[in-house]
Amino acid sequence: MFFAYMKGDLEMRDKYLFKVKLLCLFVIIMLANVNSVIATDIEVKQSLKDEINKLIEVIKLNDKNQEESIMKLHEISKEGYPYLVSILKDKSSSQIERVIIIGALSGIRNQVVVSTMIKLLDDEDKVIRSLAAGYFQGNPDESASQALIKIISNKNEDDNVIINASIALAKIGSPETISAFLEMFKYKNEKVRRLLRIAFLNITDKRSIKVLLSALNTDDKVLKENILNVFYRMREKSVIPHLKDMLKKEKEKDLQATITKVIEDISNEKSQYIHKKQNNIEIEIIKGSKKELVLECNEIDNIQLENSINSYISKEKINQNDNIIVIIKITEKAKIPYNEIPLLIKEYFKKYTKNVVINFQAKN
Repeated sequence: MFFAYMKGDLEMRDKYLFKVKLLCLFVIIMLANVNSVIATDIEVKQSLKDEINKLIEVIKLNDKNQEESIMKLHEISKEGYPYLVSILKDKSSSQIERVIIIGALSGIRNQVVVSTMIKLLDDEDKVIRSLAAGYFQGNPDESASQALIKIISNKNEDDNVIINASIALAKIGSPETISAFLEMFKYKNEKVRRLLRIAFLNITDKRSIKVLLSALNTDDKVLKENILNVFYRMREKSVIPHLKDMLKKEKEKDLQATITKVIEDISNEKSQYIHKKQNNIEIEIIKGSKKELVLECNEIDNIQLENSINSYISKEKINQNDNIIVIIKITEKAKIPYNEIPLLIKEYFKKYTKNVVINFQAKN
C-alpha cells in the first residue's frame, strides 16, 4: 500500500512521524493477512468496546506498547469491526483515531466496511480520503470504482490522494477503471506522472488489455512507455500482432527498441521461464566498460531506483558516448519484479545515454 499524504497537514513534525510509523505497522499487518476476513454484522459486547477504546488510547500515546497494541487491535477487529465503524462515522472522533481505525480495518472485507470506506473517499479530510483509497489497494472492490474515479477526475484534488486512488483503480483493473486512469494521466504534471508509474505496475488484470491497446494510439511518449511496460510484465501473446503493427509506424528509435524488446520477451517462452525462476541471470554485459553502477536491490522500490540512478549520473557526469553497465544485486525480497528492472533503468538513463546494459547477480 502506498501511503503518501500528510506533509503539511499536521502542526508538529513528531505527530507526522508518529502517523507514518503507525501506518507502516498497519501495512505490515495487512500484508501478513492476505486473505481478507469475510464477516457478517454482529453485536459487539461492551467488554470488547472497552478493550478497543483502551487500545486506541495506548496507540495514541506512541510509547513502547504501541506495536503490541496495534497487533491486538487488528486481531479483535475481526469481531469488533461494527464498533470501529461506528467510531469512524462519529464526527467527534479525532483524525488520529480515524487513522488508527482505518488501519485496523485494513484486513476486514465485508459489505459494512467496504461501504464505509467508499463514503470516506468523499471525506473532507484529505488524509482520510487518501487512507480510504489505500484500503482499496489491499481490498480491490469494483463497488468503489465510481468513487475512486470521481477522485482522480477532480483536477483540484490533492496529488497524493490521486496517486493512492490511481493505484486502487489499477488493482481493480476493470476496463472502466483503467480507462478513467489513463484519461487522467494525460493531463497530470511531470512529477505526478512519474509517481503514477507505481499505478501502472499494479495493472495485472487482463480485462484491461483492450483498453491499453487502444490507448497506445497517442503521441504521449511517456504513456506509451508505461503501457508497454504493463505488457512486458503481463506476457500476454495476444498483444504481439498489435505491437508489430505499432513498430512499423513508430519513428522514435528508443521506442522502437522498447517495442522490439517487449515482443521478443513475450514471444520467448524460455526467456520468460528464466526470468521467473532465477534471480542470478546475466541478461547482457559490455566487457571493458569503464562506468559501472551497482545497485543493491534487497528492499529497493522504483522511486529509490530512480534516485540512485540520478545520484550516480550526477556524480559520474555521464554523457552520450559512455557505455554503462548496470549490475543489479537482487534477492527474492526485491519490491520490483526483476523482469521490470531493465525497462525502468533504460528509461531513467535515456536522457543521458542509450548505451546501457543490465547484468543481474544474486546477492551474497
